[in-house]
Amino acid sequence: MKNYKEKGTAYILILFFSVICFLFYYFIFQVGDAGIKVSVDKQVLDFNAKYYAKVLLEKNDNFCRQGVLIDASNNEVNERTITCLSNDYADDKRIICLESVSRISLDNQTIPEFPNREKVVCAEINEKHVVLERKRINLSILLDYSGSMRGSPRQQLINAVTNFIQNQDSFYYSTILFNSRLIDSSVLDRSVIHNRNVISLINATRAEGGTRFYPPIQHAINQLQNKEGNKYILLVSDGKPSDLSETLSLIESDIRSISSVACIRNADACITIISLGIDGANLNALKEVNGNSNIHNADEFLYTASSDRLNEAFQAIVNAIACKIYDVPEDFFNSEYGLFLENNSIPQEDIELDVFNRTINLFGETCNTIVTVNANIIIRWGQPKLLVIE
Repeated sequence: MKNYKEKGTAYILILFFSVICFLFYYFIFQVGDAGIKVSVDKQVLDFNAKYYAKVLLEKNDNFCRQGVLIDASNNEVNERTITCLSNDYADDKRIICLESVSRISLDNQTIPEFPNREKVVCAEINEKHVVLERKRINLSILLDYSGSMRGSPRQQLINAVTNFIQNQDSFYYSTILFNSRLIDSSVLDRSVIHNRNVISLINATRAEGGTRFYPPIQHAINQLQNKEGNKYILLVSDGKPSDLSETLSLIESDIRSISSVACIRNADACITIISLGIDGANLNALKEVNGNSNIHNADEFLYTASSDRLNEAFQAIVNAIACKIYDVPEDFFNSEYGLFLENNSIPQEDIELDVFNRTINLFGETCNTIVTVNANIIIRWGQPKLLVIE
């Protein structure tokens, strides 16, 4: 009888400890499951932060509105408890912060070890704001009036210059007419009277004589040296200069001796020569004289056109002058990037990257907009970097 009592007591104790173990392991399992949920919530939060930062690179979507996340279909994001805390720009960085609230409970009772926990994660990408204000642009236009320009080429040149004058009012420009000498010139201006005088000058002058580049380039340098703003010389010629060596010496001493940093940063000191070869021009000579202190003897500053396509060539040159973003950070060129004009994505076909000069060249409708108004450009680049805040 005694043995039966002892065995009964043992069974009760075993059953009791079994129940205790079951409850203990059940609680541990629930706590572990809660921990997994916390981890999952954190992974979802990290993913969302990186995802929306990447969206900023590509689309500039306004996904954060009054603390609510908005998806690509313009609907509120209600899966899991995620809200947008901030979407801010400061110190050339864009930082977005998301918050997730994990509600961990057992039978609708909050676990003391895992109370309602707010998790915050931020993602950071590089961002630079550029205001393309209509900085003064000074342009000296050097027109070849040598004998080879007689007849149709001269008239086509007059038409192109007249079209340029009548379709822009932002450039301060002068015209310098030359052959083997300096024939005549106008001052740098952009007034209505100035336009009328220039049109009269180019129509009244005959094309005759040989071709020398030194006299008009020297005159243009003297016009531009003390002016504020961007400074360009546009050399338009169909000839073969007889003074190339002398001209290159002038350019080396007065243009290429300027600090190259001035041209990278688009400073007032920089002078750039752009050459436009017409019909049978000596393109090698034009290429040798073009450029600035940072880059010269390059195709970038050499344009060619037949005399009947000069209007298009002039427009392309105007766009190239007016539609540049200077002093772009070096790491931008090795990264994924997004460009936005007034918060709208700029199409890839309107973008050309110039790594050597650290510039971004813009074309098409984007450039047409920039030429006519002050433009706010947003540049974003790089991989999103997570900044986790517990």
